[in-house]
Amino acid sequence: MKLKTLTFAMLSLAFFMASFTVQAQEKKREPNPEKMLERMDTDKNGTISLDEFKSVKTKK
Repeated sequence: MKLKTLTFAMLSLAFFMASFTVQAQEKKREPNPEKMLERMDTDKNGTISLDEFKSVKTKK
């Protein structure tokens, strides 16, 4: 009986950790608009010109 309980507890912990890891990875993928705009503003004047906007390379 103790072996079944221990096995169940270990499997439950493994599934919990796997789901937690997936959620943590998904949060890293969310885009940050402030950082995106900061990266686009190459001359750091607080605005994004058409040339700055056109020069941005997108990740694929």
